[in-house]
Amino acid sequence: MNQTYPKFWNSVNLVLLWVLIMFPIYILINYFLKNEMATLALTNTLSISLILFYGFRKTKNSFENVFPLKVFNYKLIFPIILIGFGGSILLSEIDNIFRSLVSVPDFFYTMLEGIFNSKSIILSFILLSIVAPFTEEFLVRGLFLSGFLRNYSPMKAVLFSAFIFAIMHLNPLQFCSTFLFGVFAAWSMIQFNNLWIPLFAHAFMNFIPWFLSQINFVKIKGYNDMDSLEALKAVNVLQPFWFDCLGIILVLFGFYLLNFIHPITKLNKDTEVVEESLFIYSLHLFYSHRFLIWLYFHNRRFSQRI
Repeated sequence: MNQTYPKFWNSVNLVLLWVLIMFPIYILINYFLKNEMATLALTNTLSISLILFYGFRKTKNSFENVFPLKVFNYKLIFPIILIGFGGSILLSEIDNIFRSLVSVPDFFYTMLEGIFNSKSIILSFILLSIVAPFTEEFLVRGLFLSGFLRNYSPMKAVLFSAFIFAIMHLNPLQFCSTFLFGVFAAWSMIQFNNLWIPLFAHAFMNFIPWFLSQINFVKIKGYNDMDSLEALKAVNVLQPFWFDCLGIILVLFGFYLLNFIHPITKLNKDTEVVEESLFIYSLHLFYSHRFLIWLYFHNRRFSQRI
């Protein structure tokens, strides 16, 4: 019984194998379909399914242990939506700051713009809100995370899986936001031991930018007004301050409701119940992320000057 598979480097090798088989599959499908969104959806499904099949067989574990899919409390849906919406606001601003600090080739901007501003509305919805959540959650929070939890501490398992999730997107512009979402998704998987939870959160967070990119009557600076390559490449463009505050409030209130419905536990082997209040926990977050908070306000002052 290979109960320890996969470890971190096993997962890295599986990701490399996925990249190697993804490109020929993409070329073959695109040759027949001539539709970018349909090609991406089928390529993602086929390539990750092959990796899942190969990796799952090597675990020699039961399907229920690697991919726990259980009925969950419907009351969790609302707080997850709040966290997802608030999180999309905050992650969008983090991406804005990241773009102001680094320079990447235009290719990565074009790749990002092509996915969210595709003319194939239905196909882009299927790719972002159905195909990507199912394939990526089964692979990262299912196959990879289950192996990491058998080999490392819960905290290391969360960080390793989030890192791999970010790398899998193959776009440095998305690294920060995908890594942070990967932390939340892995944390929620450990909290509930139910793959439906991160899968639903992933689908909803992908749905929000897709939906907002389709409407034209509500445009928020730095959030859903970047509907062109030039807008994406614009630096020092931040969201309104009130909008960022709204994101923080939604996330905190979402976690408050989540903790009320399902008491949050620490990421340790004893899974002790967290006794800190939401206020104290928020102070800890503020202190531990004080450099990022300073960087945020520094970039905001700079963007206002120009």
